[in-house]
Amino acid sequence: MFEVTVIIPTFRRSDQLSQCLLGVANQTRPPAETIVVLREDDEETRAYLSSDRMPLHLKQVTVTRPGVIEAMAAGLKSSKTPFVAFTDDDAIPRPDWLERLTGDFADAHVGASGGRDLVGGPLAPGEPLKDVVGLLTSWGRLRGNHHIGQGPARDVNVLKAVNCMYRAEAAAIPRNLRGSGAQVHFEVGMGLWAQSRGWRIVYDPQTLVDHYPGPRFDRDSRSRPAQSAVYDAAYNLTFIIASFGTSLAIRRTLFALAIGDRSSPGLLTALLSLVRSDERRVVLPRTKPALSGTLLAAFDIIRGRRLKFYHFPLDE
Repeated sequence: MFEVTVIIPTFRRSDQLSQCLLGVANQTRPPAETIVVLREDDEETRAYLSSDRMPLHLKQVTVTRPGVIEAMAAGLKSSKTPFVAFTDDDAIPRPDWLERLTGDFADAHVGASGGRDLVGGPLAPGEPLKDVVGLLTSWGRLRGNHHIGQGPARDVNVLKAVNCMYRAEAAAIPRNLRGSGAQVHFEVGMGLWAQSRGWRIVYDPQTLVDHYPGPRFDRDSRSRPAQSAVYDAAYNLTFIIASFGTSLAIRRTLFALAIGDRSSPGLLTALLSLVRSDERRVVLPRTKPALSGTLLAAFDIIRGRRLKFYHFPLDE
């Protein structure tokens, strides 16, 4: 029997958290423990957790520093089971969520398992489904698509934190990334750390959570991120990937500066956007902070800085 702790970071989204907890309470394979991690100054969530509306018994963990990294690390440190599952307070796990996740760990080489998050819930307008999910190319290009994955279960490089489970010994949380709240791309560091130690990472698009993205209370806004948030995201992705080898560091930096993508444009992507007015409005404001963030990450790697991790209990 797999004993699992479910860890849910939260901040000022008590209405959504209540639906998330209800989803956890309705699991066909209940967790051994559920941990909600909240900030010290989050009175809204504290009031909700002290009410009589709790659908299940849970453990509260309080953090003093902002950011999802601190919350996930605190939850991981407080867990006592050999497996830990993560989801967000704005997601509702399907009833068979934990049952499906644990099924992949019958293989002793699997260190992490995850699945698809249906953004906007099951009735949201669907995007075209993709076969390529959670992969890093040899040039360090990140292919996400976790929310629109299709096909059989398969090995990937990266899972999305809204829908994943790790063996405790394979779980490590990056701790020196940029960002005031979301700290975008930390999942890439988690995946690469596990794989660097020989663990398999499995993605199954049939393992589902319904994801209703809530507001972010920092500069990492989803729809219209500030230039500083674009800078942080570009820095994080290059810094994470480049921390796992010199050759990969060089290739990732060259790709990010020369080509990039829509969310973190390089020079070629910016030039191509000039001929498409709809792309121009999105891409051009992102280009300078993306290039600057990538360059700073490269300089930090050259100076010997590397990604660090919270990993328990090995670093206690």
